[in-house]
Amino acid sequence: TTPAPAATAAPAAGRLPNGELRRMVAAALAADPVREQSPREIAAGLNRSSGAVGNALEALTAAGHAERTSAAPRRYRATATTTTAATPAVTAPA
Repeated sequence: TTPAPAATAAPAAGRLPNGELRRMVAAALAADPVREQSPREIAAGLNRSSGAVGNALEALTAAGHAERTSAAPRRYRATATTTTAATPAVTAPA
């Protein structure tokens, strides 16, 4: 028989729960609300891929929690509701 393949290691940064990256990106925008930031800048600070951060920024923009200030290069800044998106959801105890 052949040996079982080795398990693939999880990425160094690890997988996040659903919605957590959007919350982290919103928090990064809210930390400096007047500054325009690119997906790459935010991704570097969060140790995440710029593609995933870009997708999170688009979702935040669609929900009104971020504003795209430039299409090329893509840049974003916080809106009045960004801090709402940056707040972790509170779950009731079981």
